[in-house]
Amino acid sequence: MKQLLLCIWIVLGFPALGNAQPVKLQFHLVDSETEAPISDAHIFISDSSLGSTSDGNGHCELTVSAQETQILIITHLSYTPLFVAPEDYLKLVDGESIKLQRNSVEFNEVVLSAKRGNLWKKKYKRFKKALLGIGKEANQCEILNPEVLRFEEEKGALKATAVDLLQIENDYLGYDINFWLDELAIEADGSIFYKGNGQFIDQAATEDIRRIRRRDKIYQHSMAHLLRSLIQKPSKADLKELGYELTFEKYQEGAFIPIFIPQDPSALVQPDTATGWYRLYFSEFLTVRHKGVRVSADAGVQVSVSSREQQKFNVDRNQSFASGEQNAVSRLYKIEPYLLFDHRGNIINKSAVRDYGYWAEQRLAATLPVDYTPSLTLTKKQSSTKIDTLLIFQQLIGNDHEKKTAALKFLRDNWSESYIAPLLDILALTRDVWQQRVIKTLLREQVPSIIPDYYEGIQWLWKKQPTYGAFYADFKAYLYSALDPAFYDYFHKRGQQTTIRLDEIVWGGVVQDGIPPLRSPKMLSSAQATYLANSDVVFGLVIDGEARAYPKRILAWHEFFTDEIKDHSIAGVYCTLCGTVIIYDTEFNGVKHELGTSGFLYRSNKLMYDKATQSLWSTFLGKPVVGPLVGQDIELPAIPVETTTWGEWRGRYPDTQVLSLNTGHERNYDEGEAYKEYYATDNLMFPVPSLDKRLPNKARVFIPRPKNYVTDPLAISVKYLTRKKLHHDKIGDQNILIITESSGASRAYAINDQQFKSYKRGKLVDVNGEEWQVSEENLTSPDGQQLTRLPAHEAFWFAWVNVFPDTRIVR
Repeated sequence: MKQLLLCIWIVLGFPALGNAQPVKLQFHLVDSETEAPISDAHIFISDSSLGSTSDGNGHCELTVSAQETQILIITHLSYTPLFVAPEDYLKLVDGESIKLQRNSVEFNEVVLSAKRGNLWKKKYKRFKKALLGIGKEANQCEILNPEVLRFEEEKGALKATAVDLLQIENDYLGYDINFWLDELAIEADGSIFYKGNGQFIDQAATEDIRRIRRRDKIYQHSMAHLLRSLIQKPSKADLKELGYELTFEKYQEGAFIPIFIPQDPSALVQPDTATGWYRLYFSEFLTVRHKGVRVSADAGVQVSVSSREQQKFNVDRNQSFASGEQNAVSRLYKIEPYLLFDHRGNIINKSAVRDYGYWAEQRLAATLPVDYTPSLTLTKKQSSTKIDTLLIFQQLIGNDHEKKTAALKFLRDNWSESYIAPLLDILALTRDVWQQRVIKTLLREQVPSIIPDYYEGIQWLWKKQPTYGAFYADFKAYLYSALDPAFYDYFHKRGQQTTIRLDEIVWGGVVQDGIPPLRSPKMLSSAQATYLANSDVVFGLVIDGEARAYPKRILAWHEFFTDEIKDHSIAGVYCTLCGTVIIYDTEFNGVKHELGTSGFLYRSNKLMYDKATQSLWSTFLGKPVVGPLVGQDIELPAIPVETTTWGEWRGRYPDTQVLSLNTGHERNYDEGEAYKEYYATDNLMFPVPSLDKRLPNKARVFIPRPKNYVTDPLAISVKYLTRKKLHHDKIGDQNILIITESSGASRAYAINDQQFKSYKRGKLVDVNGEEWQVSEENLTSPDGQQLTRLPAHEAFWFAWVNVFPDTRIVR
């Protein structure tokens, strides 16, 4: 895993949401013809968390800021919606009556529309993707009342409207959304346009730290966050620390041309004295590069370009303004002289600006209310153990300098060795210069023998017995969830559910499944795999007579795959750092475990996770090592796999299937490209507790795995096996035979008291001169006796011996 540095601390504060006194709105809703009160009408401030409903007397109350800039929306299924501007509704304080006009929608019509055929379902699927988006956010969103939708389709274009509020449950961010859809259009060319207004209602469980982290992560790269940051008059360095780099650009001949890099971003924003709002000035395009937000290098955001822009830039209506860069990029194009926004970063003159790229790609599932305020601290309800110590560390990494200083003083005055591990974790992630300086100073003062550097420090720490406190698991959950909210469950309340040291779990530089796994990948016949050379390395296996080959040149970019072979669901984990490919049958005692790449390492060996419980699993052991599955005696069966060449494998198994280059991802799948710098030297990318000099760090060793391999581990040098071709050994009470092909591929078999004298050109001969048949799964004697193949795999020496330090070696 290549390490990615992510900025996780906000170094600028934000202004308060205005000093004006709140205004309590009070009014009545009545029928325009009968003047009868209207109950159960929804009233809300557009795209905010502010809202209410009318009572049985049609009475409405809602408290808003006197500086509110969003419109007030009043909706009821039986009435035409009403949109009221701030300058009008801020006067509704004395119980005035507002008359609503009846519409033509009948309740029965809405109910009956719930019964739809396949054509309607296809339209709904397109609509849902366009409105909510795709990805993990959208997957946890559900429209509860799709029956209120109306679709019109003509010449491939789809138009959607709704006769009532859409009720949307967003479990990813913890909001229930009442959304008034004016219109959503999906043109035949794929461009999308929609208008609507929503009310965001906090769900009961929003104290869940995962949702808080998800909200904060989305907010920290939002347009509102950037605009609110600009109000603070930041320097260029301040903005970069927040994760933004700004450039003025022009669009010319199909490309964006930089014309100016603002050295003083504070000069871009000026107060609008007439309104109390703010003006943002820039030339044609303001390009924002989001540091720490990664997108596919070939991802393009298709947008509907107005006729004015088509003429100005000579582009098609459906135009990609993507950058082809891996860091996310957003672009603002202004039509008016300046962009006008309020103290929350909410744009007032929305018609004066268009957004492209990352911001344009965000859909409703990843949208926050305009009055959202980031919350970067935990409350007592959100932690489980040693709350005082946990809060001290939270304050140390927070934004309040006074609290940070007080936390530092507390740690110094109440020093404990249990503080070392969390301080080193902070040191690994923070880019806050103050935090780096004071933590290094504190460690030097309290632990003179330690080198206050993360990698040096943890290696020093690992040589001692664990000293971290009971709060450490919850702290680790809190700290690392700033990188990916999914990390929270790995550690939260799991301090006692572990078989490995928590301070030895190191972040590998990617989010959960950040190195994209291949799930049920496309396969080719051997004849179709023309992209492979005979010398290319493949990992081969045979299950129930069916042969599969997984080229190293592809797996090195994905490190994990799942597949179905006959009745077996398998997972192949490739730890590129430790040179290991191990294949597991994912079913154990009738339960199929859906595994993935956690983003963390243990002794430079990748840790897997399972989706059901978010437990962490050891790659070498095939067992859970952190989480609720620990202690349940789960150990996935390993399946024999061999490392060989494509030419050798195809020669033995001409009917083999092999991975296709069509993986759904754009990578340089040439042989030897992935991790070529890492493989070129004996240096390590991540620290380990010790180095055993009996072999070079990255020397390849062959690991047989009979039942008792953990208590009597054996590693055999691949160079030794390549020379010998035939090797007898014993692990515990199990005799084993290892045979090696001319390509260097080795296989291990469980034998009894048999002795063999040679293996050449596929012929295995025992000491009695009898020739045995060699297959992928068995050795068969002339009289039909069979010896079963054992699971085995290769590994780098340093990786194996750090997990099994008592390993016996043959070299």
